[in-house]
Amino acid sequence: MCAEKGRPTCLPRNSVSIHLHKDVDILLKELKPCARHLRATLGSYTDELRILERLYYKNANQHRAALFFKRVSETRRYGQKFVALNISEHVDRLYASFFGLTTAMGVNQKRFKGTWTHVPTGFSISFVLERVSISCKFLDKMSSQLTREYQHLTLAMQSGAFVQLIVLFSAICSRMSTLLSELSQVLRNTSRICDRLLVILDPHHSSQRGVSAAILCTTSPPSDANLITSTVDIRSGLTHLAENTSRSEFSRFTRRIQCAFRC
Repeated sequence: MCAEKGRPTCLPRNSVSIHLHKDVDILLKELKPCARHLRATLGSYTDELRILERLYYKNANQHRAALFFKRVSETRRYGQKFVALNISEHVDRLYASFFGLTTAMGVNQKRFKGTWTHVPTGFSISFVLERVSISCKFLDKMSSQLTREYQHLTLAMQSGAFVQLIVLFSAICSRMSTLLSELSQVLRNTSRICDRLLVILDPHHSSQRGVSAAILCTTSPPSDANLITSTVDIRSGLTHLAENTSRSEFSRFTRRIQCAFRC
């Protein structure tokens, strides 16, 4: 097992001083729900990205040259790169390493209910901490990209052209922004836990590592003012749509919006 490939190297439990076992117990209890929340939230984000991908390919030929569609394309690329980081898998592996496992996928959850039997090396923890840092940087870029995209969608919506598609993209954009805010908070907690584990399990490595001990996501949740503005913009677009389409067409479209906002 090598940390370079994302697989943590494990040491036996007795390699840790017995007076530190309680501290490790506490941090593992915090890491478990953190890893679960990260997995679930990233899964929801991936679902939204798949919807965006499908809409992109279905409308690429017609709208490829449109400015709002180019913004959508940029969001799609950022999303693909973020998912490719596999940050949830790295955190799951770190948690599984405390039980002598190299992965949490396909493992009976009963294996994680007992007492931890191993600990990852300082290098393995630093590797995950570094991946968290990279993921945070992507979150910052994606948050800025989503803000710019929403502004362009709002302007494009005012023209009244292709309003159905633009409102749908706005709905997906809003949902993705909410999920990014949740991911930001989860990664903050993950960074804090990993840093404390590193200090406890390998103080020397902690002082020498190249990853900062204060890695935190700077992505902040959207403000209430932004949410209100977003709601007004989408309501305006829906009002315009209702006035210019039949009742049956509008009903079908609102069902699609509800799917995009699904929880």
